[in-house]
Amino acid sequence: MISEKNNEQEWDLILYPGKSGLISEIKELWQYRELILLLVKKEFKIMYAQTILGPVWLLLTPLMSSAVLSLVFGMAAGISTDGIPQFLFYYLGSILWQDFSGCVTGISRVFISNAGLAEKVYFPRLCMPISIVLSRKVRFGIQFILFIIFYFSSFQDYGGVQRIPFILLTLCLLLEMMALSLGTGIFFAAFTVKYRDIMVLINFAMQMWMYITPVIYPASVIPDFWRQFYMLNPMAVILEAFRSGWFGTGIIQVQYFAVSIVLTIAILCIGILIFQKRQRRFTDTV
Repeated sequence: MISEKNNEQEWDLILYPGKSGLISEIKELWQYRELILLLVKKEFKIMYAQTILGPVWLLLTPLMSSAVLSLVFGMAAGISTDGIPQFLFYYLGSILWQDFSGCVTGISRVFISNAGLAEKVYFPRLCMPISIVLSRKVRFGIQFILFIIFYFSSFQDYGGVQRIPFILLTLCLLLEMMALSLGTGIFFAAFTVKYRDIMVLINFAMQMWMYITPVIYPASVIPDFWRQFYMLNPMAVILEAFRSGWFGTGIIQVQYFAVSIVLTIAILCIGILIFQKRQRRFTDTV
């Protein structure tokens, strides 16, 4: 017979949750880096599973969209491209926007698409959004290589070695775009798990966001008074900076960079805070 004293002693071991914080979160994500790589491979394979052309669509999609945009907005509508060859102008804008938009929408529904995995195994839930961002960057990298080929073959006035520092600087903007897409995506993902119809609003919002981003037109067409508000859009700054770095055009000022970086950091922090607050209920509502 077990005494009451022994019964009480059986409950002396109490488990407490680990310390939470940015450093501990980063350490835990690093411990699960192999899982993140597996999720990246899985995402990349699923993207083109059961397709005839497979990864060839990586190149065909931006090529076709750039050709259509060049025909409609360049030739038919006569919209200025600030002296940049039309195809290169639309191709760069297309791959940058498709990467950002794909990250945001992919992250927004990642917990719905992987509900079974999230219920069975414990791992940091941020692994899945990060894997979406990384898999999209692999895709973007392949498309960007094609852009570089077109760039040096058709744009002769690239400035030689003088443009190299500016070109390298624009590549650093990819980090900002990754942070912006991750913050925006996990903010939406925190709510789509419970409210599935939000995905419809997200798709609409991304379409509207594209119209206020210089994807199909240069920022120079925006009147001076409205441009200061227009450039509060971090993606507008990123696209203009890319074109400025590679082609020497675009309307970029130091204050635009500073504001876009501050806004991106704020969006990322808000997204992470809301995500961490709501992720405990994911398995109950997914």
